[in-house]
Amino acid sequence: MYKLFLDTIRRPNKPRFKQLFVLFLFSIWFIPQQIFNWICFFLDEILFNSYKKIEVKPLFIIGVPRSGTTFLQRIISKDHAQFTGMSLWEVCVAPAICQKYFFLFLGRLDRLFGSPIFQLMVNFESWWFKNLHQLHRLSWFDMEEDEALFLHQFSSFFLIYLFPYQENFKPYIYYDQEVPYSVRKKQMEFYKNCVRRHLYVFGSNKRFLSKNPHFCPRIESIMTFLPESRFILIIRNPISTIPSNLSVFQYLCTHLANVNEGIFKNRTPIFESTMEMIRHWYHYPLAKLTAYKKNRYEILNYDEFRNNPRNEIKRVYHQLGLEYSSVYDQEVKQIMDNSSRYRSMHQYSLVQFGLSKKRILQDFRLIFKRWNFSGE
Repeated sequence: MYKLFLDTIRRPNKPRFKQLFVLFLFSIWFIPQQIFNWICFFLDEILFNSYKKIEVKPLFIIGVPRSGTTFLQRIISKDHAQFTGMSLWEVCVAPAICQKYFFLFLGRLDRLFGSPIFQLMVNFESWWFKNLHQLHRLSWFDMEEDEALFLHQFSSFFLIYLFPYQENFKPYIYYDQEVPYSVRKKQMEFYKNCVRRHLYVFGSNKRFLSKNPHFCPRIESIMTFLPESRFILIIRNPISTIPSNLSVFQYLCTHLANVNEGIFKNRTPIFESTMEMIRHWYHYPLAKLTAYKKNRYEILNYDEFRNNPRNEIKRVYHQLGLEYSSVYDQEVKQIMDNSSRYRSMHQYSLVQFGLSKKRILQDFRLIFKRWNFSGE
């Protein structure tokens, strides 16, 4: 970690005060938090050792970021009889069982007094996340990407937003091929035990639900260390996903790493690295998943999914051998009614990144051909 900080400070394009301040705040939170986490992990081994016997049968929702994975997760997460998943508070500050029990106890105590702490947190997150909401709605109490679990090992792809110039994270674009097996084993075993800890508290009889676009390059590793996994892969038109990804990447890097927005223009190193990532994350999951049995995965066309979510969800459940109950069907109908009124506030275009449709059609021609996406 310190090497990354030193390399950032020493690079020719010196970091600005804002970036140094963000890195300072991150470090003074990260180090004590991790010490406390690992103490709690140690206590888990003494107090709740039976968590290791829990069988993990996850369902992973993957796809290039900005492909509709969040919407699909929110639909499937309403199937409370079959699924459970981690909320943001659990991912960030309570990966250990004893931490989860503490916060659950605190929540019950809070409700006895009219939920003042909960309301304080809601007000705080409305202020803290207000600028992010136009890109992606966040709440401490909603199910969220569990990629952040790897922050506890300082090995999350999210760190690239703090260190966008660092080559250390480039292997994570090609995780299965470029990250050494010993490292992948350590990271995936850690992830598996975090999932077991969640199931120990929230339902060992349930299937774990994970929405994680950053798992696109990890299919082989997941199948190796979590052999009972199932996948839903969403494919969306690259003309929509690419500028949206660049816009999010630009926002996070300019606010966290304080980089100049110009580095995201066409042909710059960070721009090309992002394009490289998107290309691989489109093609690799398609190539890997189709080598497995049909009941292990399902592929959704984003346009068909958005046009008729209910029918597509039914089809996915049937393909993966999941029960589609009448109770859950009512939940799906309610979500469809609510989502019909939703309008994204995220504004972006190809022009702002100096990108042309011609290049996207050329670079992703196999995707356009296979899925018959419009080039308009």
